[in-house]
Amino acid sequence: MPDKIRIEGLSIEDLNKEINNIIEVYRGAYIEIPIYAYQKRHDIKGYLKWLYRADPDGFFVATLDRKIVGFIAACQDWWDYGLNKYLGEIHELAVERDYQGCGIGSLLFEKATTFLRKKHDTIGLWVGEKNERAITFYKKKGFKVFGKMGRWLRMRKTF
Repeated sequence: MPDKIRIEGLSIEDLNKEINNIIEVYRGAYIEIPIYAYQKRHDIKGYLKWLYRADPDGFFVATLDRKIVGFIAACQDWWDYGLNKYLGEIHELAVERDYQGCGIGSLLFEKATTFLRKKHDTIGLWVGEKNERAITFYKKKGFKVFGKMGRWLRMRKTF
């Protein structure tokens, strides 16, 4: 299936046109771990727009037969208080539940990390402490836990 997946950026017009589909991808991705997700449609929509505004060039979608099945939001210049410097940040990675485990997350992650590495040698992200599947995924990609805040783990990788 990964050979049929297209990873691409979105214009603001396309985001507005596809926002309802992206909301459904987000909801589906968090169906088994709702504690880490926004629940109200209005809140999800606001969050997605915030992600896009943080770095429009770092918002990528995965499409299969023109249907959005996943997305990732990356920010080129995010202040990391632990390191006291700017780095690349992955804010969100979501793949529709029916398409998880097919390599789509890895394709999105590769696109985002390639994008972020153009400017930084360190990439960070936050992940829910009980989101074992995501933690395992990030560790396989070389990320390590560097701290915790509430129910969130701070992970980073330096290339």
